[in-house]
Amino acid sequence: MIKQNNITKKLLIPIIWSVFILSIAFVSLVLFIQFTGVYIGPGASDFILPLGNSNYELSRTSKTMACINKYVKDELKEVVAPTVQEMAYDNSFIMVKQYPLESTDNEDDIQYWIIDINKKSEYGPLSEDEFNSKKLEFKINTTLKLKNVDSYRNDKN
Repeated sequence: MIKQNNITKKLLIPIIWSVFILSIAFVSLVLFIQFTGVYIGPGASDFILPLGNSNYELSRTSKTMACINKYVKDELKEVVAPTVQEMAYDNSFIMVKQYPLESTDNEDDIQYWIIDINKKSEYGPLSEDEFNSKKLEFKINTTLKLKNVDSYRNDKN
């Protein structure tokens, strides 16, 4: 019995010391981050904007990437993939101008979307002509104009 206790002590002491040292290292790291002002989180250009009284949101995830998402049964689903450059919305519609991820001079690469908030329907990708036709078909308010997503950064819904 005495030999077994000695073996147990020899095994437990290094384990206890290892846990103790790792705990001190972790607490030290947390305190360093807290008191040095190191910020780990979203970048300066990142933001999320809920769009009206809907389950849609504009998500700006970096300086060059933005997308439109919606919540479906508490799960976030991407509706319009990056990169959304221009957008407009009211309580009925969301209009989106989507640029390709790769920079291009081809106007045909630009796509448009219209999201009917009330019907929970997404229309797109659309060409500019199709987009303009849908705006007329849905009788979207003519004062609703596409603008750069960065202009929404400080909007509060």
